[in-house]
Amino acid sequence: MISSPYRIYVNTEIEQRRRLPQKWVKEVIQIALSAEHIALKSTVEVLLGGDTTIKQLNSKFRFQNSVTDILSFPTDAQDDQFPNVMSSNDIGQIVLSIPQIERQSVEAGVGLKQEGTHVLVHGVLHLLGYDHETAEEEKLMHLRENDIVYSITGVNPHEVLR
Repeated sequence: MISSPYRIYVNTEIEQRRRLPQKWVKEVIQIALSAEHIALKSTVEVLLGGDTTIKQLNSKFRFQNSVTDILSFPTDAQDDQFPNVMSSNDIGQIVLSIPQIERQSVEAGVGLKQEGTHVLVHGVLHLLGYDHETAEEEKLMHLRENDIVYSITGVNPHEVLR
């Protein structure tokens, strides 16, 4: 097995085991980091969680009492506003709700891994400073998501005007 040039640590809540393989999660994140030319040996931590965990974090740190698919906590933005939900690291932390991603995959008519790829790439891009607060930021982020997700799945998750 070829080792990753990045340090990607994945933890899984017991209820979410075997739903998205940790090895696959690491591979998707590695591809996203490589596509963005991120320094080797950079660290990303991931928690594959459920709705309860992500709702609690979303409420505490984004003041939204709802379930979301993914939360990204970039290291360079960590202060009183953002948590350090696992341990210290280079790039940041990502928390996923596997049940929410599964619901989205059913709604979109795609497989869990295809939707999971899109969500993971989206989360990594947030860690790297991409955002979608303005139309221009959203277009740029969607273009990068399309490029990276397409390289993995052969499908563009967004229709974006170039």
